[in-house]
Amino acid sequence: MTSPETPDLQALAALPLFRDLGPGPLASLLELGETRNLEAGEILLEEKSEGSGLYVILAGALELTKQDSTGKHRRLAEVGAGAVLGEVSMVLNTPCTA
Repeated sequence: MTSPETPDLQALAALPLFRDLGPGPLASLLELGETRNLEAGEILLEEKSEGSGLYVILAGALELTKQDSTGKHRRLAEVGAGAVLGEVSMVLNTPCTA
């Protein structure tokens, strides 16, 4: 079981989405999920791909881009620790929107 002192557990506990959960449910959530470390430039999700879950940025930052009609990726935003991604696709069972 995940220790209440782990950085991942502390990061989840600090997020508004999970703030009201106690250490036990948070630890269970972490055990159900998967922690991924992305390299610079690595793609997490692609527009119109099948959504595969809910993503929470625990540390660092991700750049959100959208491919234009010429095939070039245009920067939409940058999100950091605490950002939640993939929730719309997961809840509505639809492809990723960005």
